[in-house]
Amino acid sequence: MKKDQNGFITMVIAVLIAVVVAGGVYFMATGGNDNSNNSSNEDSAASSQTASSEEYPALYKQYNLPEYPGATITYGGRTADNLADGISLTLSTVDDVQTVGAFYESAFSSLPSWEYTPPNFTNDTLYGATAVNNAEGLRYQLTVTKLPDYTQISISFLES
Repeated sequence: MKKDQNGFITMVIAVLIAVVVAGGVYFMATGGNDNSNNSSNEDSAASSQTASSEEYPALYKQYNLPEYPGATITYGGRTADNLADGISLTLSTVDDVQTVGAFYESAFSSLPSWEYTPPNFTNDTLYGATAVNNAEGLRYQLTVTKLPDYTQISISFLES
């Protein structure tokens, strides 16, 4: 009888080890993402919330800041109630870096209290700019990056 118990215990341990190893292999192969529907990174980004005025933080909307049309909010991390802590957003779009940069440059040029600094770096894959509202002591930092499947828009809005 004791031999049967040892065999059973050994079998249970072997099954547990197999499950743990299989899970580890799956995690490493997928990077921890459940891509069971075989969607690409672009599809994953697009499956997030579509950016619209009601999805931007209230504090962001309060200042009538530009909202990129058709973009998807992929990270709404820091969405503080005050600008001392700042707001941080990440969006995605299928548009190219230059189109996104041109949108923000045009949008800020129509906001009279904002001074838009020309991009401090720009090419087909990277665009960065800053807008400052000196009257209210505010700073808006923008970085646009071309990734393999989409363009990422990173925004930081805070007191300067």
